[in-house]
Amino acid sequence: MHARLTAWLCLVCAACLLLSGCSALSFDVRSQLVPPTATGDELKIQEALERYLTQEYGAAQAEQYKLKYPMEGRYRTAFIVEDVDADGDDEALVFYTVDADTEYIHLNYLRKLGSDWESMGDWESESTHVLEVRFGDMNGDGKQELLVGFELSSTRDSQLSLFELTRLSMTPRGSYLYTDFYLGNVSSDDWQDLLLLRVSSTEPRVTARLFSLREETTELGLVALDGYIRSFGKVCFTTMSDAVAGVYLDGFKDNGGMVTELICWDGTTLTAPFYDEDDNMTTLTERGSGIEMADVDADGVTEWPQSEPIDPVPGALSSGTPRYLTRWCAWDVAAKEPHTRLYSVAVPEDGYLFVADESWVGSLAASYDEATHTLSLGRSQENGDIRTAAVIRAQSEPGDGSELTMDGRTFETVTLQSGQTLEVWLDGTAGLGSELSEILYRITVLP
Repeated sequence: MHARLTAWLCLVCAACLLLSGCSALSFDVRSQLVPPTATGDELKIQEALERYLTQEYGAAQAEQYKLKYPMEGRYRTAFIVEDVDADGDDEALVFYTVDADTEYIHLNYLRKLGSDWESMGDWESESTHVLEVRFGDMNGDGKQELLVGFELSSTRDSQLSLFELTRLSMTPRGSYLYTDFYLGNVSSDDWQDLLLLRVSSTEPRVTARLFSLREETTELGLVALDGYIRSFGKVCFTTMSDAVAGVYLDGFKDNGGMVTELICWDGTTLTAPFYDEDDNMTTLTERGSGIEMADVDADGVTEWPQSEPIDPVPGALSSGTPRYLTRWCAWDVAAKEPHTRLYSVAVPEDGYLFVADESWVGSLAASYDEATHTLSLGRSQENGDIRTAAVIRAQSEPGDGSELTMDGRTFETVTLQSGQTLEVWLDGTAGLGSELSEILYRITVLP
């Protein structure tokens, strides 16, 4: 009786510790993942994996395996099922650990043969965490190659491993250190190339390497980028001319600024025309506005922004980030120089931009109020005073604008292609146009 009472008291104390928030025991959740209760094909995949593990390691050790999950990207499930060779039958990938001492992750490749699943190959990494999984046709055969990013504990770098998957095997095609990577059509429209970006952990050095897997894994070229980039953002693969393919990408710097880099491939040479080797920087596209590159005029050509703050409109409500007059530039491959496509005031908070005339540079003013989602635009007059010329107000719910007036003028309601509703007011004597229609055609959806 005494023993039973003691055991009962121990259980109560343990429960109280757990409920009170006190930490009597600590658990590493990521390292304690066990196979979930699977059903359907997932159950058959799990059974096939366990058969493989039993044959390879013995039943006792096989029972201790733990599943691992990618931490980023599209694929984050225990079993990644994909028809990689477009034959109508699925293949599967499973990440797991079986060695309690190293916890190194294994990748098992399984294929559905009839109604059963079988392991076609197994590969051991030198990492304890999977970052992400991507697929891409890198040799133009209509089948997907596999790219897996792994976390490395000993360095800032990650490791990218590339695999070719066939009906009966999984073949490693190379491993590379990287910070970020992208797949896109560069050397051909028929297959995807690999753009590998790396930020050095020991010196201000950033590089981009372009790889093709058309016949075998081949490095097409390496270029340096702004050495003070620490992470990467938006990327755009584009055709620069009949002979030149390009990759635009935004980079974020230590000082809080942004740059846009351009990487060009002309069939033989990889270049980065924006990068200044003497300064180890890309000053041409550097900016503090935080505005991303975009195809602002929807003509298929990517432009990058060069922005400078402009004066506020006197008397207008103003809060949040400053407004910038942005000059959108495109790169002329033949002339090897930028040229201006348009000027604008962007309002990313509401998803639109206002296109400005080049003749307004130096005289345009703008203020934005976050609380009311209102952009006020003004022009400098001959006496130097700035007058309010137009007001654009984003509405969360559509309205006809009939009750909104300012200085006796009524706001007109317009709807953008995005579905966003705006209410617009104009003083036709202040220098932005005499008719409201002249303002309306200048408002466009921000890409």
